Amino acid sequence: MGAAQAPDRHTRQPTDDSEQGRDVERAGHRLRARLSQVPDILWTPSVVAGLIVTIGLLAILFNQPWLFASLGPTAYLIAHSPKHQAAAFYNAVVGHLVAVISAFLVVVLIGADDTPSLFVTHHLVGIRVLASALALGLAIAGELLLHASHPPAAATVLLITLGGFSVSVHSALTIMAGVFLLSLLGEPLRRLRAGA
Repeated sequence: MGAAQAPDRHTRQPTDDSEQGRDVERAGHRLRARLSQVPDILWTPSVVAGLIVTIGLLAILFNQPWLFASLGPTAYLIAHSPKHQAAAFYNAVVGHLVAVISAFLVVVLIGADDTPSLFVTHHLVGIRVLASALALGLAIAGELLLHASHPPAAATVLLITLGGFSVSVHSALTIMAGVFLLSLLGEPLRRLRAGA
C-alpha cells in the first residue's frame, strides 16, 4: 500500500460543523463589510424600490390591494434608518396593527363611516377630520404603550379615517398582509445593513 498523501495546504476543507459555522460567520462578516461600503444614496432607493416592486408584483399575482400609501414610508424607514428601533419588524407590524384598530374604533364610534370618502368626493368633511385627530392620538398612545413606535403607521390611520379603506375585516386583513409581507422581506435587509 502507498503512503497517505498529505492534504493540499491550499485546499481548505471543513473538518466539522463548528468549522463550517465559523466559515459561515466569516462570510457574513465579509458581506456586512461590503454592505457598509455601499453609500446611502444607492442603498436606500434601491432597497425601497425593490421592496415596493416585490409587494406590487405579489399584489398583482394574487389580485389583492396589498400595496398602499403607508408602505412607502415604512420601506423608507427600514432602508434608511435600519438601526432605529421604529424600523424593526415588531415595530412595523404592531405599529400598523395598532393604527388599524385605533382608526376602525374611532371611525365606528363617532359615525364617520357614514360619510363619503375624501378619496371619492375630493371634499373633506369635519367628522373625518375629527376621526383622524382622535385616531392618530389613540394610535400613538397605543404604540408608545406597547413600545411599538412606527411613525409611518400614522399614514395608515389617515387612509382609514379619510375613507381610503372601509371599516371591514377584509380591509384589516389587506392592510396587515401588505405590512407583514413588506416587513418580512425588509427585516433581513435591515439587519444586514444595521450590522454593517
